[in-house]
Formats: sequence, structure tokens, C-alpha cells
Amino acid sequence: EALRQASAAPAEPAAPGPAAADIEAAQSMTPEDRTAMIETMVARLDEKLRASPGDVEGWKRLIRSYGILNKPDAARDALKRAMAVLGAEQAAEIEKFAKEAGLAGTN
Repeated sequence: EALRQASAAPAEPAAPGPAAADIEAAQSMTPEDRTAMIETMVARLDEKLRASPGDVEGWKRLIRSYGILNKPDAARDALKRAMAVLGAEQAAEIEKFAKEAGLAGTN
């Protein structure tokens, strides 16, 4: 379910979602292996955003992914990092997104 939700966001060049083959392979994995695969994908997205932080949709995917993985501290950290590197308009968009995701008052 988490993999399906993570792949529902539109793909961006700086932070693409899982390929169809990844989703198909995940369906035959054990829950532990599936979780490990998802965590690896989220870690890669985090690394890409550290290198190329201007991707607003990527930040949204990262924040949402940490929420799906039940890692609220990591989601709040990603929100803070996004707010620090994005321009005012983009930061406002991220802040609104975070509030809708239940992370209000974390910046």
C-alpha cells in the first residue's frame, strides 16, 4: 500500500517514483523486504533533494513518504529543510501541504 501511494505522485526528473517493474516486484516480496525497498527508495529521494533542493514536488513526496513510513520526526526534518532552501512562494506551498498532511506547527 505504501509503495502504491508513493508512486501515485507525479514523477519529476530530480526525484522519480518507482518504475512499474519495481511495483510488480514488490508485490511478491515479504512485508519486511518490501519495507526495506521502500525505505531505500525514500533514502534515495532524500539524497537527491539534498543535491538538488529546488524540487517542490519532490519535497512533498519525501514528506508524504516519511509519513507513510510512520517516521514523523523525519517528515518534520524534511519540512524544515525544504522551508530553508525554497523561495517564499514555494515554502508557503510546502507549509500548506504539510499542514494538510498533519504536520502543522512544525516549522
